[in-house]
Amino acid sequence: MTNAPDDRQDRAQKLRQQAEKRLQGSIVDEQQLADMTPEAIRSLIHELQTHHIELEMQNEILRHTEQELVSARDQFVELYDFSPVGYCTIAAKGQIAEINLTACALLGVERDALLGKPFAEYIADEDQDRYYLHSKAVLSTRERQDCEVRLKKVDGSFFIVA
Repeated sequence: MTNAPDDRQDRAQKLRQQAEKRLQGSIVDEQQLADMTPEAIRSLIHELQTHHIELEMQNEILRHTEQELVSARDQFVELYDFSPVGYCTIAAKGQIAEINLTACALLGVERDALLGKPFAEYIADEDQDRYYLHSKAVLSTRERQDCEVRLKKVDGSFFIVA
């Protein structure tokens, strides 16, 4: 497991190195600095300070936006996981990519045991062809379609899903 503060420090150090590398061709040399008037130096310092404050403000906006995104993601996860309706996201190759807690309870299987497994494993044998044809149609048309199949619970019983 990575240590977040160390990871941030490494990223900041790499960013600084990249910035210094880009800057090398445009650095003001000592002679150019010596030739600048005090007013030009003050103006340059003012521009640098202004730019620094702008960057701090942008950074604060980014931090705030990140917090809002994390909050929205957490809210979505909570709504998805604790929905009274079972939801399952199936990847293009047919494996279970995401599944909420309600669907896990309906199947009687822990989420970790379901993720990555072929969804077809839980479909009643008699409904396999219907599901296969439905999957092909969805992938080829990319349009919403309905299909009703029976899913097998861990105890061997079935329930209907659409």
